Amino acid sequence: MNLKLRSRDVCSMDNKLTPARRKQVIRDNVAGWLFTLPSTLVLLVFTFLPAFIVVGLSLFDTNLVGQSDFVGLGNFRQMLTSGDFWGSVLRTLYFTVGSVPVAVAVSLLIAVLLNAKIRGRTFWRLGFFIPYITPLVATSIIWIYIFNPDYGMLNATLHFVGLPVSRWLTDTVSAMPAMILYSTRHDIGFAVIIFMAALSKVQTELLEAAQIDGAGGWKTFWHVIWPMGWLEAGRARSPVGWRPVLPLDD
Repeated sequence: MNLKLRSRDVCSMDNKLTPARRKQVIRDNVAGWLFTLPSTLVLLVFTFLPAFIVVGLSLFDTNLVGQSDFVGLGNFRQMLTSGDFWGSVLRTLYFTVGSVPVAVAVSLLIAVLLNAKIRGRTFWRLGFFIPYITPLVATSIIWIYIFNPDYGMLNATLHFVGLPVSRWLTDTVSAMPAMILYSTRHDIGFAVIIFMAALSKVQTELLEAAQIDGAGGWKTFWHVIWPMGWLEAGRARSPVGWRPVLPLDD
């Protein structure tokens, strides 16, 4: 009933518009659509159109330059029975489970520390965020040298403290942990900024009330800071992804 009344009110307001005001509203609407048109065209041409093309090609047996034979869902049946496909699924799960929880925990810890009043806080904030805005090619080259099995800094450190060294990127066992380490370190700066922004929005009245009630540091964090901060931090994307791993694969 309320919706009907509101729609009638809107219609009555539209009918009460003067011709000059109506033209202004139409002109504003047209201007808005024109401003969004470039972004809409880019989205359609480079996102939705390729997606539809890929879906169409998946129904054919083709090499993209010769004859194409329609096979329907045959390609999908072949994919689901392929060991390579399920191997890639397991490796994706391995990367996700190994990177996302670690990145979230470490970035939250760093954000809590940097949100405190410490000396050189701006310097440390900048130091954690710089790798995120550094080009992937540059950071990849640095980490390739770090992972080098012969003269890399990581193996040198492990050898210095008496731990076993590894071949890292050239070994099937240690390649994925190496990529998880690089990806987490590269993208953790973004997550730290998001968590710091979320923590800064926690009301001081809640923190003071927790202190008055006798809550310690851990209880204050777990029952006040974490629930309130996570609502804001959850709006951001996942802290890590496959994107920074690609240059290391090359």
